[in-house]
Amino acid sequence: MDELVRRGWLEEAPAEADGRRVYIRPSDAGAAALAERGVSVPATRSGKTVAFGCTDWTERRWHLGGALGRAIVDALEDAGCIERTAGSRVVTLTGGLDRWLDR
Repeated sequence: MDELVRRGWLEEAPAEADGRRVYIRPSDAGAAALAERGVSVPATRSGKTVAFGCTDWTERRWHLGGALGRAIVDALEDAGCIERTAGSRVVTLTGGLDRWLDR
């Protein structure tokens, strides 16, 4: 999430923060960049947020949750950048993440 925000692909959705989460949306450039990388960017539907940042309880850092987060993980898996462990939230980087981002 940090890298996607740094690149300007994700931005905070104004007036939706609830103190526990920060609501996120892809910028126009971010939606295009993610789509180029095989991410099925979910459409925002009247009042429905497609992503949010919340603090991971183990690492105490923001991670990307919601439909957009799931779509990015799916695209990373399809590209061979990560592997998921069945029945777990464990994700293993298998390489090529920088190549995927810099495409």
